Amino acid sequence: MASDAIPAITERDDRRAALAVGSFVLVGLVLLVAALLVFGRVHLLSRSDRAVIFLSGSVGGLAPGSPVTFRGVRVGSVRSVSLHLSPGSGRSSIPVVLTLFPGRVVLDAPAGGVERLDLARQVRAGLRGELVTQSLVTGQMAIDLEMRPEVPAVLHGHDEGMVEIPFVQSDLERLKQEIPKVPLEALSRGGLDALHSVTALADMLNSRLPPLLDRAQGTLDGMEPLAPAVLASVTQLRNEASLVLAHYDRLSAEARALIAARGPELKRTLADADAAANEARRLLSNANQLAAPDSETRLNLEAALRDAAAATDSLRGLARDLERDPSLALRGRGR
Repeated sequence: MASDAIPAITERDDRRAALAVGSFVLVGLVLLVAALLVFGRVHLLSRSDRAVIFLSGSVGGLAPGSPVTFRGVRVGSVRSVSLHLSPGSGRSSIPVVLTLFPGRVVLDAPAGGVERLDLARQVRAGLRGELVTQSLVTGQMAIDLEMRPEVPAVLHGHDEGMVEIPFVQSDLERLKQEIPKVPLEALSRGGLDALHSVTALADMLNSRLPPLLDRAQGTLDGMEPLAPAVLASVTQLRNEASLVLAHYDRLSAEARALIAARGPELKRTLADADAAANEARRLLSNANQLAAPDSETRLNLEAALRDAAAATDSLRGLARDLERDPSLALRGRGR
C-alpha cells in the first residue's frame, strides 16, 4: 500500500510543477506583448505601411522609435536608420525606414465613405518629409511630413517594395548650413575695429570735452554781468517796437479812412485815366495806320506832295521867265 501511494504523490507533484512552469511562461508572454503594445514598437491589431526617406547631413538624435508626425499628429515611428556607403564613388546615403499607421489618417471619400491611404499618390500630390528637432533639451529628432507640392521631388530610386518619400531640408537645417558660410573672422575684425574707433572717440572726447566745458562755463560767467544791460536793451527795444506798431496801426486807420472818403473821386480819376489811355491807344493806332507803307492816307498825302512839288516847280520857272522878260505878264507866253 505504501509503495503504491509514493508513485501517485510523485506524479501529482510533476503535474503541479509543469502547470507552474506553463503559467510562468504564459504570464511572461502576456507581459511581453503588453510591453510591445505600450511602447508602440509592434502594432498587432492595426495595419501598417512602410516607407523610406533618404536623409542628408547629420541624423544625430534620430533613432528607431522616433516619432513620425504630420502637422503635429503622430502617424507612425522610425523603424530603422542605416548608412549605405559606395566604395567606388565615396558617396553615402542614410535611408530611414518609417512605419506609418494609416488608421491615424482618415481620408474622406467623395461618396461619404473612408478611403485607404495611398502613399504613392500622396507623394505625387506633394507629400514631403523633413528632419525636425523634437526637443531642444535632449536633442531628440523626429520626421515631420507635410504637403509641399511647390518643392520638386528628388528620389533615390529605392526598389525594395516601399514608397519613397522625398526629403526636404527644414529651415533650421538650412540655417545650420548657412552659418559656416558667414565670414565670422571678417565680422569679428570689423567689430574690433569699430570697438577701437569707439574707444578712440571716447578718449578724444574725454580729453577735449573738459576744457570746452570749462571755457563755456567761463563764457557764461563773463556774460552774467551783462545780463541786466541785455535785459534793459531788450525791454527798450520791445517798447520801441510797440510804439512803431501803434504808429503803423494809426497810419493804416487813417489811410483806410482817406480811401473811404475819397473813394468816388478816385474812381472818377481812374475812369478818366482809363478813357485817356484808350484815346491814346486809338491815336497811336491811327498814327500806325498813317505810317504804314501801304496806307491809303499815306499814299494820298504823298500824291498831294508830288502835285505841290510840281506846282512849285512851275511857279519857280514862271518867276525866272518874268525876271528875264517882264512883258510876259502882259502878253503871255504864247505871244
